[in-house]
Amino acid sequence: MAETKDRILERINNELPDRYAKNAGTYTYDINAAFSEEFANAYDEIDEVERQSHPSTATGEKLGELVQNYGMEGYKNATISSGEVTLRGDTGAVAPAGSKVAAGNVIFSITDEATIGAEGTVTVGVIADVAGSQGNVS
Repeated sequence: MAETKDRILERINNELPDRYAKNAGTYTYDINAAFSEEFANAYDEIDEVERQSHPSTATGEKLGELVQNYGMEGYKNATISSGEVTLRGDTGAVAPAGSKVAAGNVIFSITDEATIGAEGTVTVGVIADVAGSQGNVS
């Protein structure tokens, strides 16, 4: 669990004797706040190292390294699914590039601007907004 600057600062201040002024703006508070920020950053780094140390939570190059450590070759990063969809609408209506369409819970972006023809449809290229097999829809 990530440690927050405020929780760290509270623990540091609780360890100091009451004879020290610990309210905002005092020297003691300012020094402790600076240390708290650095400790919070260190905790974040530790959390990231831990995440990248396990195959179930690692990503990118670190995941590839872990897979190779288990003797498996051929790890590949997820790719972005692409395809075509047919849009229906009023003749002359424009579907701008970057517009979103969905298939269930999967969101796709239109790759090129297209105009709906006289027949009321246009087929456009799309790419999934998220890489991976979840973009493989039919």
